[in-house]
Amino acid sequence: MNTKLLKTEEEYKKALAEAEKLVEMDPLPETKEADRLELLCLLIENYERKHYVFDNVSAKDAIEYAIEQKGLKKSDLIQYFGSQSRVSDFFRGARGLSIGIIKKIHDGLGIPYDVLLKT
Repeated sequence: MNTKLLKTEEEYKKALAEAEKLVEMDPLPETKEADRLELLCLLIENYERKHYVFDNVSAKDAIEYAIEQKGLKKSDLIQYFGSQSRVSDFFRGARGLSIGIIKKIHDGLGIPYDVLLKT
């Protein structure tokens, strides 16, 4: 396993691509792939903390930005929220994010936990 701290945007993008492939595989816990995914997520979070400022960004804004950057639609968020009505409730401010949803969004969209915990 060739792993080191991410120091360049190119290394960051490669790590994101590898992490996305591993997420799509949905590896079982305690497997080599699951361990690799967890390590990549830590490296990615570390890089983002150093290179991206999310101080004034709400969870809603961060999610909107992430789906825009990935070419997704709000309906693509159903896999994280569980239903279209929960997605709609969140975006109109009637529902917050549960810990389970935060984890799913973090894992799927790569948004840092500290941003998703903002209300």
